[in-house]
Amino acid sequence: MRLCRESTELLMSRREALRGGQTMASLIGSCHGPLSTAELETWPRDKARAEERRAFMSRRRRILKPVAVLILAATLGGCLASAQGVERPAIAAATPPDRAQTGRAGPATYDPAVWFRNDFWGHEWPDGFTVNNDITLTIRTRPEIGAPKSVSCLLRRGATYHPWNTKRVNADRLSFVTFTRIRTYQLTRDYSSDLPRLPKDEHVKVTLKAGDRWSAVGPGAEGFFLMRVGTEVYRGYQDLFDASTEVGGEPAAGPEDDDQQWLQLRCANGITGWIFYTDVKDAPGFSRAQECGFGCAEDRKPARRRSTMSQSGATR
Repeated sequence: MRLCRESTELLMSRREALRGGQTMASLIGSCHGPLSTAELETWPRDKARAEERRAFMSRRRRILKPVAVLILAATLGGCLASAQGVERPAIAAATPPDRAQTGRAGPATYDPAVWFRNDFWGHEWPDGFTVNNDITLTIRTRPEIGAPKSVSCLLRRGATYHPWNTKRVNADRLSFVTFTRIRTYQLTRDYSSDLPRLPKDEHVKVTLKAGDRWSAVGPGAEGFFLMRVGTEVYRGYQDLFDASTEVGGEPAAGPEDDDQQWLQLRCANGITGWIFYTDVKDAPGFSRAQECGFGCAEDRKPARRRSTMSQSGATR
């Protein structure tokens, strides 16, 4: 059934007309025309249902508005909370400079808590090598075993790389570096000795008690080695081992694992880099360093060719 839409003023006038004795049929008929008898009988019930429906929808709107606000607030709150709980990628810290170039602490491969850096190759007769023929090696740019071999280095025939070959040390700006695995010992009895303290080799009295600890931190020569007590480094003597026992520590993988030697050089083609001594030791194209006595090493001299005249004289 169609109902006419009326303004507030029209509804008020119809209400007053009803009070004045006008019939319901005449009022409805004035709205949209005459109604049948069936429509007149059902109209009050339909009107009542429509009023109930409007009242229900009005209450529902009043209820749903705050509910919608609450839902929206809860959703936004949950999003904010979850956003706060999400792990964001950490900002990468600036890469520190190569520690091998900036201080005594070793590069990343050599944890300074495990390895000690010395700027020499030790032992009574230090290691070294001589190049048999011109050769080009791929070497590293820093003294790290894990670093890639990324630069080409030309080595000339007869060149001897050894701490005692002072001419080549100066010409090629050689640097000899050893990383020694730190081993800690504990004294089983009191110990006292006059020891040279580095770097000036000044002799000082060192007195240790049973239970004190010290560390072996570098190779030495015949009869002594480098030891550390606290932050001081000394040349210790072999009898210190007799008064001590080793404490923990990671076992070496092999005899060469305790001392790892590196050579920094300027190559014949002008490139500067690092050679890991183990890479060339006993490798084809290299031989033992050309030594000329204790404390002396030199480049290998070219073999002299006999002149034609001397050969003919010898034939006569």
